[in-house]
Amino acid sequence: MRRVIITWAVALAGVVALWAGGVSWLNATVYSPQALVTDYLEALEDGDVLAASAIAGLEATPAVSPVAEAKLTSIAITGVQDTEDNRVLIRAEYLMADTAESSVFTLSRQGRVWGLFDQWEFSLTPTATIETTLTGLDRVIISGLGFPTEGSLNTTVLVPGSYTVEAKTQWLETESYTAVVSEPASVWSVDLRAQPTSALLDEVNLALTEYLGECAMREVLQPSSCPFGVQVTDRLYTLPEWSISQVPAVSLAPTNDDGTWDMVALGGRATIDATLQSLFDGSLRSYSEVVSFGLTGDVTGIDSNSPALRID
Repeated sequence: MRRVIITWAVALAGVVALWAGGVSWLNATVYSPQALVTDYLEALEDGDVLAASAIAGLEATPAVSPVAEAKLTSIAITGVQDTEDNRVLIRAEYLMADTAESSVFTLSRQGRVWGLFDQWEFSLTPTATIETTLTGLDRVIISGLGFPTEGSLNTTVLVPGSYTVEAKTQWLETESYTAVVSEPASVWSVDLRAQPTSALLDEVNLALTEYLGECAMREVLQPSSCPFGVQVTDRLYTLPEWSISQVPAVSLAPTNDDGTWDMVALGGRATIDATLQSLFDGSLRSYSEVVSFGLTGDVTGIDSNSPALRID
């Protein structure tokens, strides 16, 4: 009888040891902080921002998603470190758009399920902030999604992720910036300044060319409200003929009014041809002169569909 009791005791001890070992194994794998980070990253890998946000413990899903073309792949947990404040740092390495990147996540234990299995959560939320400053436009585009802004905008995004920031309309645009945001609680600051698009410069140059063409059609020495003209001492024998030999180069600069830009055009040349009669002896001579000119003005209505050029 004693042998039977000992046998059952040994068996029971073995079961308890096996059960305890199973719990320990589950806490080291399925219920480990590494598993939570892996689940989070795999949700991002699948493009499931909603699931990733839930795993991260966010109350709301960020409005901006990572750029889909910069796919997250080859996830690997490469480091685990306990901290003095009972947190755990998890280092993950991965490829994003075929480029090696890494992130460090901070987690803490939040009790146990049934008193046995560890529960973990991100104590440092795996999000970052894109801090955008915009000059010259009132709408910024982050990874394809537009946001109205009055100069500055802070946007929360999941990490890791590749994000693009730009601003553009038909007439104005900024440089486009792309970055991989990989560290939780980091801030990516982007300063955007609007510049004229090629379409706007084409419109201004067309309007300027038409204006100068009208000036060149006037058969006078000094066309009224035009940037060029000459004076001669002899008498005109034939009406003068103007031609624009070089259209001035246009540059635009912003003003305090987002819908108006200053215009400066320099390096223009106009040629005048005529026949002059000498006041002294009545002889005739051909006259030709190249006149350099520049002009200023402004372009209005840039915030509309029809910008207009006004010459000073």
